[in-house]
Amino acid sequence: MNDFSEKLNQLHQIVLSRIVYLSFAGNITWTYTITGDKVTKEIRGYFDEEAPADPAALPTWRRYKAATLIRKLTELHIENWPRQSDAIGVCDGMEWRLEFRFSDGSKKKYCGSNAAPENFHQFLGVLGITGEVGEV
Repeated sequence: MNDFSEKLNQLHQIVLSRIVYLSFAGNITWTYTITGDKVTKEIRGYFDEEAPADPAALPTWRRYKAATLIRKLTELHIENWPRQSDAIGVCDGMEWRLEFRFSDGSKKKYCGSNAAPENFHQFLGVLGITGEVGEV
């Protein structure tokens, strides 16, 4: 096991932000917080300047216990992801930022612009993020 996989046992929060620059502008942030064996999810943001994102309108999330979420994250081998994924020369598209926050106060950060690691969609699936807001 590597350091990141071992560190996942101390996971406190996952914060994923997506900024969309297509026919509309939008920014949405998902925060998953682990307390004991419980994982809670908070969604904040908007899809355009006039309409705030309605969490009830977004895809539902499969509720995992913390141990299940950590196991699924470990299976994705996120430690092999590059810290930054970019597709140069794309004007419209999407940026994303991902931060893992651990109980000891340390953090692990990843980001991308119009590109993502190969198994990023599986990661989004683990978090229950699908559809248009899950596209890169």
